[in-house]
Amino acid sequence: MFDFIGNCKEMQKPSISGKASLKELKRRAALLDYLCKQKGFTIPDFAEKSKVAENTIRNILNASSNTRADILAKVAKALEIDVSVFYPDSCISDVETPRRSFNSTFEGMERSVNRNLAYRIDPAINDLEEVKVDFLTHTDLSEQAIRLGIACKPPCFNEIYGVLKSGKNIFIEGDPGHGKSALAAWIQVNLDEQNIANDFFRGEDLGNNPDAFALQALISNLADATIVILDNAHLILPHCSIILRSRHAQRLQFLFFARTGALEKLLDREVSLGSYSHYILEQDYEIHISKNIARVFLPPAKANELLTFSGADLVFTKWMLASIILNKEELPASPIQLACKEMKRIKDQHGVEALQIFLALAALRWAEFPCPQEGLTTIFKFSTAALDSIIDTRLEVEKDQRYIVLKRHPKLARLFVDASQKLDRYFEWLLQPLCERLNITWNSVAELKQFDFASIMLATFALNDLISFYHIEAHLAFMKYKERTLKEGMRLSLDVARAAIEIEAGRLLVPNIKDLAIIEKRLFLTYLAVRAKRLIDGGEETRELNTIVRKKLLVGKCPSGIFASKGYVLYQQAYLEQLNNNFTKASALFRLSAKADEKWASAHEADVFHWVKANQSRNVAMKAELLYFEMQSINLDGNIPDVDIMRKFRRTNERVLSAYPDLEGQQKSTEDVFLLYDYWDDALMDKARLCGWLNDEDGLYDALKKVHNHPKMVTLYSRWAQAILAYVREEYEKVIENLEAVPAETFEERSGEVVGVQSQLLAVAYYRLGDITGFERWCYWILSDQCPKDAGNGPSKEWAKRALKIV
Repeated sequence: MFDFIGNCKEMQKPSISGKASLKELKRRAALLDYLCKQKGFTIPDFAEKSKVAENTIRNILNASSNTRADILAKVAKALEIDVSVFYPDSCISDVETPRRSFNSTFEGMERSVNRNLAYRIDPAINDLEEVKVDFLTHTDLSEQAIRLGIACKPPCFNEIYGVLKSGKNIFIEGDPGHGKSALAAWIQVNLDEQNIANDFFRGEDLGNNPDAFALQALISNLADATIVILDNAHLILPHCSIILRSRHAQRLQFLFFARTGALEKLLDREVSLGSYSHYILEQDYEIHISKNIARVFLPPAKANELLTFSGADLVFTKWMLASIILNKEELPASPIQLACKEMKRIKDQHGVEALQIFLALAALRWAEFPCPQEGLTTIFKFSTAALDSIIDTRLEVEKDQRYIVLKRHPKLARLFVDASQKLDRYFEWLLQPLCERLNITWNSVAELKQFDFASIMLATFALNDLISFYHIEAHLAFMKYKERTLKEGMRLSLDVARAAIEIEAGRLLVPNIKDLAIIEKRLFLTYLAVRAKRLIDGGEETRELNTIVRKKLLVGKCPSGIFASKGYVLYQQAYLEQLNNNFTKASALFRLSAKADEKWASAHEADVFHWVKANQSRNVAMKAELLYFEMQSINLDGNIPDVDIMRKFRRTNERVLSAYPDLEGQQKSTEDVFLLYDYWDDALMDKARLCGWLNDEDGLYDALKKVHNHPKMVTLYSRWAQAILAYVREEYEKVIENLEAVPAETFEERSGEVVGVQSQLLAVAYYRLGDITGFERWCYWILSDQCPKDAGNGPSKEWAKRALKIV
């Protein structure tokens, strides 16, 4: 049902013992009465179905006596629910804990405005019917829904709660809609019940905070041993990295929730604070909860029918339930059909402008960004009346002083965006009015039809500096509905970049293309698309895209003047040259990129961002020269590349690394910190590679141990560096052992970059062992499409041709 990594116990059933209080008997009676009525059971009918005597059932409904555990188990089985809903306290403690009413405060723990909650407290909710409505109409859980068993208890709750109480840090991952936030709410309700100090934070609340130390500041005043619960940690990984390496890591306990794959970046290095448990919520977990929720609200046959249509998807199941139970609608054929129906209802009740606003909010909610109010009024020119009409609890749209937020689940928000293009009048209601508001020419309107509404909206907000393109790319890289790869994430980013290009190219008011600010903006957009395309398809198609976009945006060469993104533009152009096997030109452009960023940073003293980028450019310039030198130096004689040249490369690498600790002390921006650690990791992995060539085993492992954020790439680089070390020591079996699978994995991760030089090492290792079959296999692999020439592997391909002729 779920995988866990670390020192975790096997999951056990909760202990169900002891007599229930009168209050608990009344709660159990109300719950049984509600469930029987929902499923249409009379007492005789239910007695026959459950094989429990009528008098016993009447006793439960009258709250007149305690009921044996085996009887309650039969009742639960007949209702097709988990028996634990009758024992809300059984998961809390082995010791009886005094219960409290819904509207009372905790003994010994005041609810203050300074403490955040993963669940909602609404004093107006008093009975089961109100709890039911609240549960179906809100994404976040109410305390009452948890205590009354309307919200299904997560199947792994007992195990995780027990591990948490033992003092371990816990890291939980799952795909969107797998119940992570609900699990956080369940855990906090039980912590509060036992007066265990805790506080709760959401990643989206900190995601747009420019200060990367914001979370550290928030937790600095918490008492020792407080449990810090952080939901949506994938949105603020730099914040997480900082606090797990701070002094607070030794005095606080952490419970993090994030999307699948995101927390791996923390677990390799940052968690050096003792034992921890790592859980991954799998699809079986989601299906279990979906089934339980459906069977609480519907008769078995109807519940099964709903689960078939919803695919047992937790988000869709709950949403479709609301339409059936609250709106008295027939079961829709698909979630898409229901989304179209709801959007038409919004249009009919609130107007077409309100529908446009709703979908704008949905686009940003999918990418997990709040929507700035000023963007809706100043850029899209939406009326105040339309904005006010969309602020509706039934639509789950809320606003504060700065933002308007759709509270629907991101997965559901994406469904609305996808379904919008299925509307009969999509163009008339949505795309055409949007383009008119943005003053876009009809040619570009036609081009924009190829992009989904989310890409167009994100592009518009980014073009107007309300969201940064960098943050959009970072968010989309983690949009993992299942096992989405980096390439798939970059495809989403590429769509946003290309939509932005079409919007910029199609403005009716043609800007002065000699204006440096306009040129800068358009060059930045060009290379934003180029970067994404490079990571997806390699060099050749990227160069074609570069030519097309430059022509569309009417920009030529990079201007000689200095501007903020000049270093970025030169950096991306340098990468294109490297992929085109022009290593000398690439190295020169990387150095120019470093100088451009240094000049900008010198003119703007507080701009640490550009110092960080300049440092990276210097390291990548060295790396381009190193890569070419390796491909030229690895030969069948097994000789080691010139050691003096390798030492020169390492001195450059060490100068780069020595600058980072000074930069770290100056970091404030989340973006700065993210880049700093990203680039620092790159330089450390390059150091490991150079240490391998210089037969420095201690230096190799020391460098890899310090890497922060790249578990997948660290694994590949570690095996590559160890293979180089073995090659230098003429331990060719170890070369093969470490490196055999690396080229194929690197191809998947980086579109074929550096796989040529890795494969050369393998071919030579087989040759030195006298295995000509293995040698030929790797030479032919180098000459195949798996080792693309337009990914900077040209010299390796030439080497493979020569080597095959010699042998």
